[in-house]
Amino acid sequence: MNAYLRLPARTTARIAIPNFAAGLETRFDETVLNPTAAAELYNFDISSGALTDGWGLGTARLDGVKESWYYLRGDEKILMYRTADGVYALRGGVTQKLPLTFTAPISAVNYRLYGEDVIILCSAADDMAVWNGTDAPYTVEGSPRVTSMALHYERLFVTVKEGTAVYFSDDLDPTNWAMDLSAGGFIELADGLGRLNRIVSYLNYLYIFRDYGISRMVAYADQTEFSVSNLFVSSGRIYADTVAVCGDRVLFLADDGLYAFDGLSTVKILKGLDGLFDGGKPTADYWAGAYRLSCRIRGNGVVGCESGDFTNNGLIVYRPGDGVVSISRGVDIAAFSEDECLSGGKLYRLEKNGLSATGPLPRRWRVPMTDCGKPGAVKQVRDLSFESDGDVTVTVCSERGQVVRTFSGPGVKHMRPQLSGRKIGLLIEANDSCYITRPNLVIRSGGV
Repeated sequence: MNAYLRLPARTTARIAIPNFAAGLETRFDETVLNPTAAAELYNFDISSGALTDGWGLGTARLDGVKESWYYLRGDEKILMYRTADGVYALRGGVTQKLPLTFTAPISAVNYRLYGEDVIILCSAADDMAVWNGTDAPYTVEGSPRVTSMALHYERLFVTVKEGTAVYFSDDLDPTNWAMDLSAGGFIELADGLGRLNRIVSYLNYLYIFRDYGISRMVAYADQTEFSVSNLFVSSGRIYADTVAVCGDRVLFLADDGLYAFDGLSTVKILKGLDGLFDGGKPTADYWAGAYRLSCRIRGNGVVGCESGDFTNNGLIVYRPGDGVVSISRGVDIAAFSEDECLSGGKLYRLEKNGLSATGPLPRRWRVPMTDCGKPGAVKQVRDLSFESDGDVTVTVCSERGQVVRTFSGPGVKHMRPQLSGRKIGLLIEANDSCYITRPNLVIRSGGV
């Protein structure tokens, strides 16, 4: 099915789908879609060209977690997290409660301060805190109320809540916020691009992601030479929590879809997903070569977390290196932390298992109803074959009805639907672990 197949009257043809790599297409009406693209696709992974288990939630640990991060102290890797009653560190299987009180979500950054590997903690409502892993943490009074931060040329640059300025610390000391030419300062950005929501260090520059655009800041050691220029104006709002440096580019979600930014220009990517996004509270990160995006997505019916209250219901895993994208539906993920994610107050490993917190997620792949390029002709589906393993339900449909059959176990499967219609469609579903590849349809055109 690499293109529309035009069937002469009273002709039998074999339509093969060699792989499922075309993915999902949501921009156009189904009647004009190429049959290689899915009109509906979730909880299947297509990275191998076959339909296999999509991404889901694996093993869970901890509970009541609001956010988590890692503190890298020499060769030691310490999991830190915040709950309703405080900030904790988990090291060597032992949980330690720190004498810290944060009333808003914490942002953290590792830094080597005065010869020690420390963790710097900030929030939009509290003073900065610094911990060296052994002594009691201390707070930095008068520090900015931080919404995002980035280390750049040994200074800490931050954005603040409801602010239009970038604040920066002293050179070589991100705990010194004195406003002085020999210490810290700020740069005001008063223009029409909106609030300053996210700042990242990338390609020797600082990039500030605003409500409706991107600004670039040149910030070397001497603060008298700092400067700012605007590079991109967006037609839709940029979701700051989805901004992630992904190797040689920065990816982010805006109201009108996903974008890639290379430091100068911005291009839309994965355009076939434009009609999928539906608000929520999107968040993303980049880990092990994959951009992971949690957001709210559109879809019919109820899947997984959608049976109750939820903020996000979709997980999109995109590998910029090879362009492969996987879509999971029915998991409500609030944040990512390396190979784990936060859902329902628990930390879960992300795994290709097709599972939600309550069990298997239903998998679905559906091609659009197609007339095979001959609108007036009546077609009959004579035969369908494919290879699969696991329990798989296949539906062949037309405007006149549908034929449904369930298959189990490994091997090549056949069905003879003997279903007629001017438009033909195909749906593959599974409710547990499975493998499906190379569907082949034999269609006979019966004339106009």
